Amino acid sequence: MSEEDDIRLAEAYCQNMLDESTRAEVDARAQKDPAFQQLLNDTRVLLAGIDAVGRNELKQAIDQWGQTHQSKAATRVIPWRTWVAVGIAASVMLVLSLFFWESEPVPQTMALYNAYYQPYPNVVRPTVRGTQGDSSRLNLAYQTYDLGEYEKAAKLFSGLPEKDAAVYFYTGQCYLALGETNLAITNFIQCMKSEESFAAQAQWYLSLAYLKQGEVIAAKEALEKVMHQKNSYSLKAESMLKQL
Repeated sequence: MSEEDDIRLAEAYCQNMLDESTRAEVDARAQKDPAFQQLLNDTRVLLAGIDAVGRNELKQAIDQWGQTHQSKAATRVIPWRTWVAVGIAASVMLVLSLFFWESEPVPQTMALYNAYYQPYPNVVRPTVRGTQGDSSRLNLAYQTYDLGEYEKAAKLFSGLPEKDAAVYFYTGQCYLALGETNLAITNFIQCMKSEESFAAQAQWYLSLAYLKQGEVIAAKEALEKVMHQKNSYSLKAESMLKQL
């Protein structure tokens, strides 16, 4: 069975779309194959995230994308105006061609980032009726994250005395949305060191953070790891690698 078949099987299993005999076969395989069991675990979390997207408003995500897109456009215009002011002498044109060659990966990586980036939904403590009265710092952090107030949420998450993988992951999400890619990378890496619960998601968003920074080599290395993890991000990572 191919990697793609395994992913589809795991998704069907987690969505209760298999008949009893096939489900029993999946259970038996998971008991014998730790990697396949991890795939099932990752798929459950990923599908929970997809389901949460349908329940949450995505206006903040769309606004964030627009701001990033406008920023990208601005950064591409400035170098051209600078070079045009220099003149069209042959020596300057040579420097221009070299400059364009070196800077080309930045807009390319930003285009990929904008095409694939979407804030990950809160699947840990979704803000639903009955939970809004919980004033604990952790719950406030997730509520603020749900509202798209990423700067405030980052401060709340960062100030927690104890942090698990989920806290590191969502702290990284906040910083990535704010454009603080170095801090996002630090938290995603720490998330992967903590435990397995959000490791697949952290690896995926780590690759996006590197793309946003224009670090092609680091992004490729991260995407290759995603591609070989056999989860719902694998096919996206493979597609992105072909475009880099």
